[in-house]
Amino acid sequence: MEKLIRDDRRIKVLEIARTMQISCESVKTIIHDHLKMSKVSAIWVLKKLTDHDHARCVTTYQEIVDVFESDPVKFVRQIITGDETQVHH
Repeated sequence: MEKLIRDDRRIKVLEIARTMQISCESVKTIIHDHLKMSKVSAIWVLKKLTDHDHARCVTTYQEIVDVFESDPVKFVRQIITGDETQVHH
C-alpha cells in the first residue's frame, strides 16, 4: 500500500481498496494508523517527517531565505506556487 501511495500521491482510497482487495475502512486505518499519513490538498503526505526529511527541509528553507535576502524584488518576481499560479505584487 505504501508503494501505491508513493507511486501516485493522488491515488484514491477506493482505488487502493480495489487493488488490494480490502475494504476502504481497512485502507484508511492502515494509511492513518500504521503508515502515519494524512491527505493534504489531494495528496498523501507523512504526518511526521523523518530526521533526514526534516534536515532537508531546513536546508531548503534556509536556501530560500538566503536567496530572498540577497535580492527581495527579484525573488518575489520569480515565485510560483504549487498550482503554478503566479504571485504578483
